[in-house]
Amino acid sequence: MKRLGFVYKKPKGVPAKADAEAQRRFFEETLAPLLAKAGAENPVYFTDAAHPAYTAHPGYGWIRKGTTRELKSNHGRVRVNINGALSWPDRQVVHRTAEKITSAMMITLFEDLQVRHPTASAIWVVLDNARYNQSVALRTWLAGKGCRIRPVYLPAYSSNLNLIERLWRLLKDAVLRNEYFPTYAAFQAAIDGFFAHLDDYRAQIESLITDRFHFIGKQNPQAP
Repeated sequence: MKRLGFVYKKPKGVPAKADAEAQRRFFEETLAPLLAKAGAENPVYFTDAAHPAYTAHPGYGWIRKGTTRELKSNHGRVRVNINGALSWPDRQVVHRTAEKITSAMMITLFEDLQVRHPTASAIWVVLDNARYNQSVALRTWLAGKGCRIRPVYLPAYSSNLNLIERLWRLLKDAVLRNEYFPTYAAFQAAIDGFFAHLDDYRAQIESLITDRFHFIGKQNPQAP
């Protein structure tokens, strides 16, 4: 719909406290060079946790004018906690579920990545500044002999630069939006099914998860 030179368009949400200049420097000096050399012998992963709540996740839909559609919901006080890592450029996914995301869970995830890349001298992991990612326990493990994980910490409030956030978006859109799950077990089974059949979503993953980043305040998402 166009009126007076304007286009009806949903605004894009960005973190209110994000520092555009810090993001630009991080992309130009750290992230872009890292992605440029990523490959089998120089693996790069984006990591983060997701916590989908056991309740309805309303989305968009075609609804006849003048009618109302209702979507049953639950209390939402229970969540499925998912810890994940997404490789670039092949977009493979490593994930674990847990009662709580902790430093120990991060270490377990990183150990999985090291097993997957036995010949790589370094495994680069892009991650945020959550408390468990900055803990003494995790830093001690990272400094240990033989550890090949190399953490790359994002600037604060920079979820727009973490590619795995797009995977969490696909998870919600593909199996949770506009769906009612009568039991928590059914809700968890839907999430487990998404990861068990990721190949079914391969085209969507490759279309959605690209190196075209959104930069705060910029019209061109490909350049800071």
